[in-house]
Amino acid sequence: MRPPEGPHRLFGHAERPHKEKIAALKRYQRLNAHTLKPEDGDPAQVDREAIDILRDSYESCIAYIDAQIGRLFADLERRGMLENTMVVVTSDHGEHFNEHGFVGHGQSVYRREVHVPLLIIPPSSRSDLARGVVPEPVSLRDLPATIVDLLAIKDRSPFPGSSLAPLWNSSGSLDPLQATSPVLSEVGHKLHVPRMPLIPATLGEVKALISDGKVYIQNKGVKEEVYDLNMDPLEKSNIVAAENLDPSLTRFRANLKEILAGKPTEVKAR
Repeated sequence: MRPPEGPHRLFGHAERPHKEKIAALKRYQRLNAHTLKPEDGDPAQVDREAIDILRDSYESCIAYIDAQIGRLFADLERRGMLENTMVVVTSDHGEHFNEHGFVGHGQSVYRREVHVPLLIIPPSSRSDLARGVVPEPVSLRDLPATIVDLLAIKDRSPFPGSSLAPLWNSSGSLDPLQATSPVLSEVGHKLHVPRMPLIPATLGEVKALISDGKVYIQNKGVKEEVYDLNMDPLEKSNIVAAENLDPSLTRFRANLKEILAGKPTEVKAR
């Protein structure tokens, strides 16, 4: 994660000289390889400095992309094209910076990796489409079908999933109770990476299902986790053993099994 030169290096360590950052990241590599030298300094400081560098560089990269999206919108507006152009902004994944004891992506289905932006900006000529924010989680699997629906393409959508358009009703207000596809996230077993207790994907395939404000995570053959996304959005307190868990573990397991088998389920994308 190396932001381009220029005014986009907005965050802390991103402005430091490149050689200094590389030296700090090499110390971090030695820390993780258990080969830290005495002259490298305090291990906690080595870890903290490297994570700060990675996070600041990542956020500066996002600032750069944000600026480019702004340029795109400005040019479309200058050309008079926004009236008949739909713009969708989303992302493939988030990034961990030691929140669960590891760095990177493609290693878990925790919120830090799977909660990504989704902006759907309809053509300015479509005044019939409601504007607003949908707070409930939805699945990107439904995005292609949504675009086909919003563009009023007559032929049936060839894409899997359901349109998210029912989340907006004809009165212009949001109707989050309309069901869409269940919000399922998956990551495969990382067989090429050494088994590490803190990194879920090195232990086995991992799946997550969101239901009624909670996320159920199943790490096959290893463990199960449940987090209350309203009370604990950073997923710090695993409530899998909580009394009166609702939905129950039995129901979570059954719903996940039904979805993976392609059978109907009562779970709503909420």
